Amino acid sequence: MSHLRSFDTEQNFNESQRLIDKYFPHFSKKSLTFRLSVFQVIYFALSILLGEGRSEPSSCSLLFLGAKFTPFIVLKYQYWRLITPIFLHGSIGHIFFNLLFQFRFGFSIEDYYGVKKYAAIYILSGIGGNLLSSTENPFSLSVGASTSIYGLLAVLACYYAYNWHTLGVGRMFNLYVYLGFVGVNFIISWLEVTIDLYGHLGGFIVGGLMGLILIPREEFSRRWNYILAASAIILASFFLMFFIRLASLDMEYCGESACSFCDGLNPLNN
Repeated sequence: MSHLRSFDTEQNFNESQRLIDKYFPHFSKKSLTFRLSVFQVIYFALSILLGEGRSEPSSCSLLFLGAKFTPFIVLKYQYWRLITPIFLHGSIGHIFFNLLFQFRFGFSIEDYYGVKKYAAIYILSGIGGNLLSSTENPFSLSVGASTSIYGLLAVLACYYAYNWHTLGVGRMFNLYVYLGFVGVNFIISWLEVTIDLYGHLGGFIVGGLMGLILIPREEFSRRWNYILAASAIILASFFLMFFIRLASLDMEYCGESACSFCDGLNPLNN
């Protein structure tokens, strides 16, 4: 009887594992994707605890924990705010859908690129998205891992481009699904005023360039050497141009009347 129970338990475990692998390919609790997700959940819980008894984070708690807010970046030199928003989220729905897409794409990309390259893509995509958002939408309070996730979406395009000849007969269908998915998400980002379009766009641009630069290469043709060199130049130009633009923004008019949306907690005094 105990043997039957053991067999049933093992069978149920295998079925669960197959189901997880179906929706989240290459799922692993030891992966960086999983550990990042756990940290984001913990950070979200902390933002709620600091949110004055609300069921969702307040503007004060998000600002205190590192939300992107350009006046603080420029006037207080808090450049770490280009990174910390990756780990913050504004609501339960926000973190749920971000982690859903992160699980869907992250494990496979991490498995293909390796942990170190994946970490570089994830972090730099987030920084690139928050940098573009800081310059083009400076008075928004922005949080979310979607800057990095859009970078991962762009990496998928790099995978398609490099491995096109090996993808088989279904590659055109998969490409159309991918383009439709990305297109719909950018349209939603453009139409919905509560979504940071510039953050998504910046993450996508940086992620695509990083995906090309770090692609696991099996051949070293002259064409791909040119592509990698051009991608590196464009990436460096992107960061240089927008960091210069960020530093040159005039934030002096952002005084108490313009920036005092957070009552009860004033990070300007920290």
